[in-house]
Amino acid sequence: MLPVAERELRVAARKRSTFWIRIVAALLALGVTGLLLLIFHESQSRVSIPNKGRMLFSVLAWLAYIYAFAAGVFLTSDCLSEEKRDGTLGLLFLTDLRGYDVVLGKLAATSLHALYGLVAVFPVIAISLLLGGLLAEQFWKSILAIANTLFFSLALGIAASCVSREALRAMNAALLLLALFVGVPYLIDFAIAGWKLRNFVAHASLVTPLHSFLAGGGLKRWPYWSSLLLSHVIGWLCLAVTAWIVPRSWQERRIDQGGNVSRRRRVCAQKEAGERSADPILWLAGRARRFRLWLLVVVLGATLFAGLAADFPGGWLTVIQMVLNLFGILLYLWMAAHASRFFVEGVKSGAFELIVCTPITSHDVLRAQRRSFLRTFTLPLLLLLTAEQLVALIQWANALVVGGMSGYMIANQISAAVNSATTAIAIGWFAMWSGLRSRKTHVAVIKTLVFVFVLPLIAAGVIETILSLRLLFGVNIQWVGPIVTGLLLVAKDAAFILWSRHRLYTRFQETIAGGEPAGRLRLDSLQEVPRPIANLRAPPEPLLRG
Repeated sequence: MLPVAERELRVAARKRSTFWIRIVAALLALGVTGLLLLIFHESQSRVSIPNKGRMLFSVLAWLAYIYAFAAGVFLTSDCLSEEKRDGTLGLLFLTDLRGYDVVLGKLAATSLHALYGLVAVFPVIAISLLLGGLLAEQFWKSILAIANTLFFSLALGIAASCVSREALRAMNAALLLLALFVGVPYLIDFAIAGWKLRNFVAHASLVTPLHSFLAGGGLKRWPYWSSLLLSHVIGWLCLAVTAWIVPRSWQERRIDQGGNVSRRRRVCAQKEAGERSADPILWLAGRARRFRLWLLVVVLGATLFAGLAADFPGGWLTVIQMVLNLFGILLYLWMAAHASRFFVEGVKSGAFELIVCTPITSHDVLRAQRRSFLRTFTLPLLLLLTAEQLVALIQWANALVVGGMSGYMIANQISAAVNSATTAIAIGWFAMWSGLRSRKTHVAVIKTLVFVFVLPLIAAGVIETILSLRLLFGVNIQWVGPIVTGLLLVAKDAAFILWSRHRLYTRFQETIAGGEPAGRLRLDSLQEVPRPIANLRAPPEPLLRG
């Protein structure tokens, strides 16, 4: 029963990452818990913090929920599309395998790491029960909602991978499906409630896994079990539809060579032909440069309109700031995927080995990829920074009217704008090096976002919190925290840029050739080298026979 799942689980059980994902997840959770407990301990003489257990649980639970929600984008969105590109998916259906065998096998293989990470984090989250302010019912309901969100996200990722062929398009499709399943039902319910939060009643939003997580965390008037059951059933329906489509969608589509080609496509083809003849490496690196900015603007514009019309606590500026933060995170995700995809595919297909045999050097390849990256993301990044500055100016104007503008607001906005630009550059360089060293695009994207964005952001938040509590300074200087954390983040980005640039320019050819530094031998490479049949010796006969 399910032979593909058994085979994939055996392969995943022998990977080193299966072991290390549990250790790293537990250490990160323990680190966040230790820092929060340190802040609670040091601030108890100055500020009274009620419900410490509730606060600790909220931070850890939201981090675990974001991890589970994003698992489908990074883990399962490219599992079937990769098999299509390699041409191995059709070989599976030459046997007696069915669609559900392949789908459940890929689900088992990709969900193992994510499930181990959550299992390692759950005991750490339970520490919040010892601090008080949290019910056991709320804890277990939230844990169950997080696990259900992981299954929902992985199922939607497999569905997006079934209808896609390229890694970047599959990730975008998975992200779009998750956003639609979370955002659209809430917009419908808010429209029914007259855009007022106090009149909100859950109807369409019951299908989203976010609703069960919020209901289990303490919103008693929201239904929990019905939302959990509906989102779980939708996940199984996605798997069932994917199992039906997979045997019918692995073939390559026929390219129409007749005259039924639109004028727009002919113009695009002529334009690409001119770019290909002028700079072939730049054309090759920029084939996926068509950034669907208009679609993102429509989705975020609808969300922004809903926030402006709704009776949202905190004002419409809070809604705009949330939308801009979401846009920034998505932009970083697309930057990492775009910068790493070209190198992953180039190493995997052997195209780089052929390119360096021509007069084209590695410096030409890196320069073309850098130009493609700037041409793709300069305009969206400028739009994001401009919108953030406009929101900051409005906030400063309101602060002047109410009671005066603080130095903290100015320092925080300046450091945020500078860090957004430097982080984008660091993501581009580090993603290129990660793509050169990784076999899969989603692995390179995860490495880039975790090391360049997530971990430094958590560290900066902790440092700024400590400085705001005046643990290191005896005076109350509010602008010290943003300035210090901003300088540290800029130094971090500069270190990533210089290190990645040095590795790319000095070890490009060695990396694409699969070379290893002197004095190091890989055991897996020794096991893969076949020995000639003539060198195989029979085992020696025993000296004594029974």
